[in-house]
Amino acid sequence: MTDDQVFGFIFLLGSLWCVYTFRSYSSPWRQLAKFYKTRRTPHPHPYSCIFPFQSIQFGSRYYKSVINIGISDRGLYLAIPIPLNLLVLFNPPLLIPWASIQTIRQIGGFLSGERYEISVKCEARNEDSIAFLVSGDPIKHAKAVLAGRY
Repeated sequence: MTDDQVFGFIFLLGSLWCVYTFRSYSSPWRQLAKFYKTRRTPHPHPYSCIFPFQSIQFGSRYYKSVINIGISDRGLYLAIPIPLNLLVLFNPPLLIPWASIQTIRQIGGFLSGERYEISVKCEARNEDSIAFLVSGDPIKHAKAVLAGRY
């Protein structure tokens, strides 16, 4: 490799880092992390379950098949596994208590697949909540967990 190629490669990596950092600071994930960041996975419990490689969507940001979604009696757990999230600093794991979830509304159906819109109370934004879409399997399990509590 020539010096120009090395410089170009370093410049490209630096540019990608800047874009990723800027997008991370303005993401709804980061807004939720101000209130719901956690270092723990859900506690072992008969109803606790982790669904790996799920997809969620925050507005136009789509995390396709890279999110681990956990369901426990304490709340909804969202995390990007370490090998896929080299920059955990920007997308830390979240544990959103059930009490902070305002609504869970089914969207989609037979052809588009079952998805749910989840609205979370978050005082960090001017809006009342942050909404995101989740595939149906974890939410079906959450209904079983919550059925015993409410």
